Parts: sequence; C-alpha cells; structure tokens
Amino acid sequence: MTTLKVSGVVALILVACRPQAPGPAFSSQLTVVPPRAGLVPLSRRSGIVEPRASAGCVSPVAGKARRSLKVRVVRLLGVKGRTWSELHRRMETRSGQAYSMYRLREDVRRMWKVGVVRGIWVEACRAPGGVAVTFFVKPARRVRRIRIQLNHPSRRQWHQGKVDRLWHHRGGRRLRRRELNRDLARLRDLYRGRGYWSARVVPYLREVSPTHVDLVIRIRTGHRALVGRIRFKGNRAVTSEALRKLLATRADHVYREEVLDRDVLRINHHYFDRGYINVKLSTPRVALDPSKHLLYITIGVKEGKVFRLGKINLRGVLQKQRLQGKTVELKDPKSPEFQRIKKRLLRLVHSRPGQIFSRTRLQRDIKRLKSWYYDRGHAHVNVYPTTHVDVDRRTIGIDLVVSCDTRATVERVDVRGHRNVHELLIRSLVGIRRGQVYNAKQIVHGQRRLLALGLFRRVNLSWLRGSAPDRVRLVVEVKENKITRGE
Repeated sequence: MTTLKVSGVVALILVACRPQAPGPAFSSQLTVVPPRAGLVPLSRRSGIVEPRASAGCVSPVAGKARRSLKVRVVRLLGVKGRTWSELHRRMETRSGQAYSMYRLREDVRRMWKVGVVRGIWVEACRAPGGVAVTFFVKPARRVRRIRIQLNHPSRRQWHQGKVDRLWHHRGGRRLRRRELNRDLARLRDLYRGRGYWSARVVPYLREVSPTHVDLVIRIRTGHRALVGRIRFKGNRAVTSEALRKLLATRADHVYREEVLDRDVLRINHHYFDRGYINVKLSTPRVALDPSKHLLYITIGVKEGKVFRLGKINLRGVLQKQRLQGKTVELKDPKSPEFQRIKKRLLRLVHSRPGQIFSRTRLQRDIKRLKSWYYDRGHAHVNVYPTTHVDVDRRTIGIDLVVSCDTRATVERVDVRGHRNVHELLIRSLVGIRRGQVYNAKQIVHGQRRLLALGLFRRVNLSWLRGSAPDRVRLVVEVKENKITRGE
C-alpha cells in the first residue's frame, strides 16, 4: 500500500481490501478522516492511498473496464430525516450513471462541507449489472451544554452575558463547524473592540456520551492594549500633527476598527478640500508591541498634485411652469429667460475659476442653489455636479445640472405625536395652511416657534409627495416633554 501526501482540507483514504469468503469480485472503501475545524490545531496535509494489487488481494477493475461500469444502487446510511435530505441533495452519484471515483470524491467533499457529519465512509462493490455504492455517515454530536473558562473568574457574569448574546449555538443542537467558527470570530472581535488585542478564544469538546458533547470555551484575555502612536508616511502638504487632530482615534484610548475607518475617510475629505483629488490612503497597519500593551498605527499617504477650478457652468431645466394646462420647461440656453435665471443663480455660487478645488465649498454651493428653489415653492429639485478633469493643466471644470419640478402647493397638514398639547395650537404655530404655496423658510420658522414654546423635546417637519406631482403633504411630528404637575 502506497501513500501519497497532498494538500487539502478533507483527508480521503482509498483502501483495496481482501474480500471475505466468496462474494463480490471487486470491493473498495473510501474513508474520510474529518478535520475538527476550529477545535484543535491540525495539519492541513492529507493522504490519499490508491488501490493496488497485493498478495492474496483481488485487484480492482481499472482503465476502460472501470469506466464501463454502471451505478445500479446508491444508499445513504447512518442518518435520517432532515439530515438525510440535506446530505442527499449534495450527492451527484445517481443510479444509472457511469461509475466515477472522481464523482464519489466530490460527493464526499460536498457532504462534508454541510457541517453536520463527523465521518463519511463510501463503499463501492460489484452488484448484478454494475456497482452498488453505499455512503456510511457518522452524524455530528449534539451540544449538551456550553461552559466558559476564564482567567478572571470575578468577571464571569459579564463574559457569560456577552457570550449568550453573540453565541448562536444552544444546548441540544448539532455542532456545526461553520456556525462555531463565526461565533468564535464574533467573540474575538468583541474582545479586540474592548482593547484586548491578544485575546485568545479556544473551544474544546468534552465527550459525555456517544451522541452528546460539552462545548468548553477557554478565554484568555491577556493584557489590555491601547493606542500608543499614530504615524503617517508620505504626507508633505499637511503635517502629521494636523492630521492627528482630525482623528477620533487618540493615543492612550481603546482601538476600534470602525472608528479608524471613519478617520481614514475624514483624512481623505480633508485632502479633497485642498485640491488633492488623486490622494490615496493605504489600509492602516496595526502592530502590537512586544510587551502587548500598546498598538502602533501606520497610515501611508500618496498626495498627488493640486487641482484648481476651471469653468463653472449651469445647465438643465432651470424652471418648469404650467401654462394653460401644459407644462413648459425652461432648458434652452439661448433663450433670454434662461440666461437671466442662470445669471441670478451663478451669484449664489461662491466657487470661482482659478480657486483651489474644495469639495466642501462645492457642497455648500449646491445646498445654496437648492434652498433658492425651495423658498420659491419648488419642492422637488435636484442639483448634481458633473466634472471635467484636465490632467495637463490640473484644472476641474464643473457643470451644475439642475432639474426642478413645477411649484407645489400644500395638500394637507398632518400632526403626529401630540398628547397634552392641542392640535390647533400646533397648527397655528406652524403657520402653513392647506392650499398655500410650499415654502421652506416658513417650515423652518414654524419648527423654531414650536421649539421655543418649551413643551416639546423634539420637533420634526417633513414633506411627502401628494396625490399629484404639484402637491405635497406636510407632516409635523412632535415629542412632548414630561410635564410635572405641582400639588
């Protein structure tokens, strides 16, 4: 018997065995030695033993003769019910197919990936008119109880509560390797989020019966590591000290990955406001010092060149009106009315050609243009920029595309969330009536008047589309303060 070492996750062992007494002329057994994923560290090497003729052993059918055999019977033994159906769907070997050792191996791999078995044996024997294939499955054991072993017994209750909220395994369920690995990853992320960067979460299985096990989770938190130093590499236009002031991640604070991701976006936005539109930031590299008490963070910066603003233009539908039952759009750049409104709108744009490009300034210009339309009754308006980058001249041309609808009127006003304050008082302070032209300034003033009354903790005024494109519904949502009644 010859052994061939290959790399893989599932170990397949194919053994040519001697038949017992007169019986099948050919018998081969395919045994799967399952890795215990996540429970104990195992080598990823696996061995495949191919069948060979030996003294006193009947040699298997090989070559064309093996390919000419047909599968007559396929059986799946050892499981039943839902597990049997789940495994049977993964099998491609069917009655009437040509016998294929490769297909058997793939069936075993697919069945193993389901995660509900801990052993699979496949036996292929000669049968009348072909081959009979039998899958022997050893099902995974059920988890009877989950225990936690800590290096800080005084905080057992806190750890147990966290495990109960994150852990998907429960007593009485089958042990699934994929769910187990996901739960372990959640626990590690939990401890890393609290500063225990070197925390180890190791599970062990303790067999209590042939069908049940106890899952023991050994947690070693280690030392709590804080942020020690944050370094930047490649920055020239902005000093490292100025970049550190933008970060929410501080030295001597607990490291949180999601906070650092937002810090990277904040740095990117800072460079965009200074004309560096091609800035690139590397993924932050986090290293643990040998004492395992401090974390060192390094962020690489590639700034690029500074770009300035080129030509700024306005286009699109600057105005839409309904005249004699028809909708008239103002979008012809050659018309005098279009030029008049365009000139008026460009006064609201503070960005000028030749200035260093700033994304924040551009966003404020867009907001200012929208407010101009909102104050004149256009509830549905959109302004989005299109850019034209000239790499040789290092300029960015901007076209502000405007798309507005006709002026809208208030169809109805809905008041929600009031209990003690009368609805008529709220409507009178809002100051917007049914049939009135939509006006954003009046909505803001009405919200301020309600807050100044001192009876509401939160006031939110929003609008929804009405029954027609030129109609809107105003929704007033309030949350009242707690009123203390004196005796």
